Amino acid sequence: MWTKVKSNMRILYPVPTLWSAHTIIALDDKAKVLLNAFKDPQIQAIAWKKHGFRTGVSGVVNNVGDVPVAGVPAQITQVIQTPSPDVINAILAALKNQ
Repeated sequence: MWTKVKSNMRILYPVPTLWSAHTIIALDDKAKVLLNAFKDPQIQAIAWKKHGFRTGVSGVVNNVGDVPVAGVPAQITQVIQTPSPDVINAILAALKNQ
């Protein structure tokens, strides 16, 4: 399937883009295991090389040649923060009630 769609893929980076400082919110103790897992350098390398997910860890250089999709910028220069976990939870609660 990937071979059929990869030539039609486009990457969009809004300006400013979102720099997500907390992509996972642990809602229970079992989920907290993921928070530690995502700090692992090997998992961060997989996240970058397979999905283009920038970790934001100081000193880590992400080589755009590692990502199998064209159009990934080498640097992100304009960013805004994501909402706080409390705001995200409020948004999720509001959406759940619709």
